[in-house]
Amino acid sequence: MRSNSRSLLNVGLLALVAIAGTLLYLEPEPKRDEQFPILPTAIEAVRRIEIERASGMRIVLARESGRWRMQRPVTGRLDDIALARVLDIGRARSDQRMPASDLGRFELDAPWARIRFDDHVIELGMSNPLTQELYVRSGEHVFALAIRYAGNLPGDVSKLLAHRLFGPGEQPVAFRHERFGVRERDGRWQLEPSDEATSQDDLLRWVERWRLASSIITQPQTDAHARDTMEVDLRDGHTIRFQVTATTPDLVLRREDERLEYHFPSRLAGVLLASPAALADKRR
Repeated sequence: MRSNSRSLLNVGLLALVAIAGTLLYLEPEPKRDEQFPILPTAIEAVRRIEIERASGMRIVLARESGRWRMQRPVTGRLDDIALARVLDIGRARSDQRMPASDLGRFELDAPWARIRFDDHVIELGMSNPLTQELYVRSGEHVFALAIRYAGNLPGDVSKLLAHRLFGPGEQPVAFRHERFGVRERDGRWQLEPSDEATSQDDLLRWVERWRLASSIITQPQTDAHARDTMEVDLRDGHTIRFQVTATTPDLVLRREDERLEYHFPSRLAGVLLASPAALADKRR
């Protein structure tokens, strides 16, 4: 009898464990805090972005052939990181959504900036340093975002323009300066006039410095007088003309077709504008 009682007890305990396991399995996951998108459409569907500040600055970006470019106040390529920060505003979500009724409370009665994604406007208001929140208006609601989004909006045109001299797909095959030339022939680079002491590695290193050159800042062109010129032939047959408008305190290269000026540390003047042969001599 005692053995049967123990068996029944064990069976009962196993049944309770099975029931408890089933209940835990079937119990729904705790409901997570709801996140509200501030843009009603996916950012991937947006084709035009307008950025306005109360100061009067206005920038227009447009997607052309799958790639974003600046259209106003100048046309030009965009810095990938700066562009990503702007697009992140359109992807932002908030766990706080309030009716857009008391706008003065959030300084949205006079927003300091607006960003229009196609036809939808998002206005930026107060940044609260205590709660680390930025308040924005989108449609009929006010949302609280992380305060970092306030820094995603560029302060001027130069913050958005690309820093690389050459865009995606632009492959230099020849450089022509009044004192020398560097040209690719049959997969190898050649210096004109030729110099036997300049190795293929020297030429490759010089070409890479041009190809990967990245400016400190890129700005719309000025009326500064050109002091020097470098012409660069691309593999697709196009030629880009760079004018040197200054070498101090910055080296400034004006890309004529873009009507933009790229600023570099002045020390690069002795690299980009010098013959590869002269640089090879310095290393020997």
